Amino acid sequence: MPGDSDWDRDWDSDWDKNGGDGNRQGVTRTGGSGLPADGRTQMMKNFGDMMKQASQLQGKMQEMQEKIAAMQVEGSAGGGMVRVTLTGKGYASKVSIEKDLLNPEEGEVLEDLITAAINDAKARLEEKSQEEMKSLTEGLPLPPGMKLPF
Repeated sequence: MPGDSDWDRDWDSDWDKNGGDGNRQGVTRTGGSGLPADGRTQMMKNFGDMMKQASQLQGKMQEMQEKIAAMQVEGSAGGGMVRVTLTGKGYASKVSIEKDLLNPEEGEVLEDLITAAINDAKARLEEKSQEEMKSLTEGLPLPPGMKLPF
């Protein structure tokens, strides 16, 4: 018929092959998506499963972030003569200095030791955070080198 699409002609042809009696066995109508109805159903189920997994991952990420924020790590320098405690967010919560280092003539040494203790604490915090993240993302098919959170 003039104006019919290829799909309409194919459908009519299949209809005619089956006698036009309403028995359309072997004929699958796709509804325009290019997939049979059962393929769309499976695709939607897979999408639903993927969304459920994303929601679970989001919950685990929130839990992990709270756990990291509650963390406290200590860094030290000078054989433990200077100790710095950082929170999971990287803020200093405590600094301890041995009394022997409080000599005014040793000010530069003390400054260096405080700096080293802060850097040590920061490195430990990053290491613990990465361990937490690794346990969360274990088993996820992430590309190599991809880090969460983005």
